[in-house]
Amino acid sequence: MNLSFLNRTAKGSLSTGLYLAFIILVSGLFVFSLPAKASLEGLQVGMKGPEFKLQGLDGKVHGHEEFFGEGMTVIIFWSTWSLKSSKALEEFEELYKEYHDKGLRVVAVSVEKQEITDTDLEVIKGRMSELGLTLTVMLDMNLQMFDDYGVIAIPSTVVMDSSRVILYELSGFPLVGSELMIDYVRGLLEGKEPSEEHVAAVGHKPTKAAIRYLNLGRKTMQKRTMVTMAEPWFRKAIEADPQFVAPYVELSRYYSLQGNAEEAQKLLTEGITLEPTNPMALCELALLKLDGGLVEESVPLSTQAVESDFYFTPAHYILGAAHARAGRKDEAMKHFEEALATNPFHPGIYVRRAEAHLASGDSESAAADLEKALNLLLFK
Repeated sequence: MNLSFLNRTAKGSLSTGLYLAFIILVSGLFVFSLPAKASLEGLQVGMKGPEFKLQGLDGKVHGHEEFFGEGMTVIIFWSTWSLKSSKALEEFEELYKEYHDKGLRVVAVSVEKQEITDTDLEVIKGRMSELGLTLTVMLDMNLQMFDDYGVIAIPSTVVMDSSRVILYELSGFPLVGSELMIDYVRGLLEGKEPSEEHVAAVGHKPTKAAIRYLNLGRKTMQKRTMVTMAEPWFRKAIEADPQFVAPYVELSRYYSLQGNAEEAQKLLTEGITLEPTNPMALCELALLKLDGGLVEESVPLSTQAVESDFYFTPAHYILGAAHARAGRKDEAMKHFEEALATNPFHPGIYVRRAEAHLASGDSESAAADLEKALNLLLFK
């Protein structure tokens, strides 16, 4: 982000308290503004999903172990305000009725709001009744599971085996993508081998060694005093699986933090060469260009990310930020709205939109967006 520009503008436009909070927010922006996977941040096929606890409609808390057993478990992150959520629930309700006796479990995790009121609960129950759901519906209180799984868009669907290893993931429930996913699940339940089309849709499955090294690198990056020790872990991940794009991206982030934009760009270019439609790598490179002042080079990269995965929320707000930096505010606001339609809980959207508001002299709207971003961060 163009911090010098924001600092000059915000300091004269925002209240002292909000400005100080704003400085804290943007100083840690890289923690949440950089995108990861197409459907989930930090997780993908072949990785194990985190443990979790969910609240039932009766108020009782249930641990993750209650939702797994022999067979597979489908997790659907949904909300009543998401247009695609009802379609996803209807499709998996039918699949559940057909295959629950063959070990299929379906858990619909409501991510309605950060705090679910009694009124919200009645709305959720009303939608369940309207759809005639018999599958399991649970509440993600405080959006803890939503955050732990790094959900990019709502709805998002995650298919896991009995050990919580991710077999398939999909965001937004697009028509063709959802049909492929359901056909894939049905095939596994019937003991069929995945077709070439299914294998392509699932994407590259990294080796266990590469995943282990990647996770070690990420954990090291989170510790400020050990950041420099992350590089060899990411290098080991690439050596263990040269086709695995995630460590290229993580290593590029490491070099960006070290101020080595040239090496970061080189790694991202390698990642895009391996997987030209990877929205993660495209968005990282778009951000690198944008924050390096190469605005018009950022636009086609983020546009390509949107075209690769329309429901990849960061692609929209990065493209919005690029248009705003180029003075095309109307176009920018359109993409910010697209991002909010898929995931209104992402702080990065509000920070980037605040920058756009500040650039056009709308300090009141900028302050409102920064306050939303801070509330989302402090709530976690």
